[in-house]
Amino acid sequence: MSAKILVPSVLSLLLASPLAAGTLKQDFKDAQGDDKGDGLYTYPAGVPAGSADLCRVSFEESGENFAVTVGVRAFTPNTRVAVVLFDEAAYTDTAREWAIGGTELKLPNWKDRGAAFILGLPASQSPLFDINVTQATPVDAPTPDNVIYVEGGPAAWIAEDGGRSQDPSLAFRLQPQAVQDGDCQSYRYEFPKKLLDTYLPALADESAALYAAAYSYVVVESGANEFGAFELTAAQGASDSWEDADVYDIAFTGAESTQDQLLKVSGEGEEAVVQLQTVDAGIARLR
Repeated sequence: MSAKILVPSVLSLLLASPLAAGTLKQDFKDAQGDDKGDGLYTYPAGVPAGSADLCRVSFEESGENFAVTVGVRAFTPNTRVAVVLFDEAAYTDTAREWAIGGTELKLPNWKDRGAAFILGLPASQSPLFDINVTQATPVDAPTPDNVIYVEGGPAAWIAEDGGRSQDPSLAFRLQPQAVQDGDCQSYRYEFPKKLLDTYLPALADESAALYAAAYSYVVVESGANEFGAFELTAAQGASDSWEDADVYDIAFTGAESTQDQLLKVSGEGEEAVVQLQTVDAGIARLR
């Protein structure tokens, strides 16, 4: 498989010179048609083609707010895009933390040094909004949609009062706003930066390095979701082992590390799980 096209905005070429406060703006385009995971994944029955085909991931400071915009070829109720922001300490830590959303994927140790987002359609447009989530089992099924996670395993997310909660009824909910974006169906999710003052101070500090990871997966109405993400099997081109990432598309890959290479799993056990570790290999430096 050929390398994925990574097209940052003009501002992203100025990473060596930190941007002034309130001016961070990065726009990454992702090649369409590569929603095949390690090269062989197909969608489960009932999931429209393109539901996990990333075409854009953007980041923008807007005054006291911060916005994440994600676009896919077909934004459906099955679509989920996970975005993780983290600081330099997380990036350089040799430890890895499980990704949120039920995918078998490990990231730089963002726990308490970053924030993760599970992004989907507005609740009013998705019969699968918050699927498999109940107040009684938020830790066993940590999958509330359009919220900000600040801790992994067990999951905790930002509440309306700025604290942490494991009660979905108290979660601060991101409000998706549709964005006109050509043949890419995009939504913008904006929130006050102050919500992350405790967990990601680098977000509001223009002199601090800031990194991101983003990937897509799907959920289905039947019981085949495992802690959120649909658990792929040989029927969808994966294997029948739990180690498969269950990720259809991953952002921020360059010529040196293609998506199929990153998501290819060989071996068994936790050490075989896909780990994102470096810039242009599933990670972007935003400043």
